[in-house]
Parts: sequence; C-alpha cells; structure tokens
Amino acid sequence: MLNKKIKTTSDARKFIQFLISKNLMFHLDDDVESIIWGNDVDQNTIDLIKIRHKELWGVGNPWGYADKLITQYLKD
Repeated sequence: MLNKKIKTTSDARKFIQFLISKNLMFHLDDDVESIIWGNDVDQNTIDLIKIRHKELWGVGNPWGYADKLITQYLKD
C-alpha cells in the first residue's frame, strides 16, 4: 500500500485505512517527519508515508472526504 500512488479520494481512503490497520495513523495536519513513532517505524516507511501524505492532500482535504472514517478511528 505504501508503494501505491494516491490518485483519487478512494485511494486516499484506502491509504488511511491501511495506516489505521498497521497502527501508523497520525494527525493528518502534522508533518510526517515530526511524528514521534512509538512502534519503531523505519526511515524507509516514514519516507514512503511522507510521499503518500503529500498525495493524500493533493486529491483534496481528507477531513472532507474521509471524515467519517477518521472520526470512527478516533472513537475506537
């Protein structure tokens, strides 16, 4: 999933679901480099998340197209 370019809001939602499932979710308004990863995430993974994060915002505001998904994650 980290190697798949985000081109649509559907791709972006799948990416967010992937982050959640792998315990890699973070506040999407934050810079990926500044995240304090508590589960020993390697630099390659961080670099790929950074690329996908930029693409995520490139297809639109995730708070608009993935609000329900993010809200559900925050409730769990």
